[in-house]
Amino acid sequence: MPAVLNSPREISDVPTILIVEDSDRDFYAFLRAFRQIEISQKAPFAFLRFDDGDEVLDYLFREKEYANLDAPYPIAMLLDLNLPGTDGRTILRRVKKDPRLCRLPTIVLRGLLNK
Repeated sequence: MPAVLNSPREISDVPTILIVEDSDRDFYAFLRAFRQIEISQKAPFAFLRFDDGDEVLDYLFREKEYANLDAPYPIAMLLDLNLPGTDGRTILRRVKKDPRLCRLPTIVLRGLLNK
């Protein structure tokens, strides 16, 4: 099973997939799904979770507390549309306009489990 990082500061050379999801139930359902398909055996990577739209934007655009972060950008992002703070649609628009991030593969989520 891929590692789940607690902070972007833990990122090393292992490729990272962002999961931007505010629901614990949905987040752990994604982890179970990745475990079931044994994707970590095909290509090692780690997960980094954000549960707030504003914070993920700060991370992606290296603003505020992430301004001096020296870590590679993620290799993919799973993005919930309904988030506290900035919503997923706004995040996706900003990412697709940025030359550093516009090619970031993004899977848009609308809630995996009934809440």
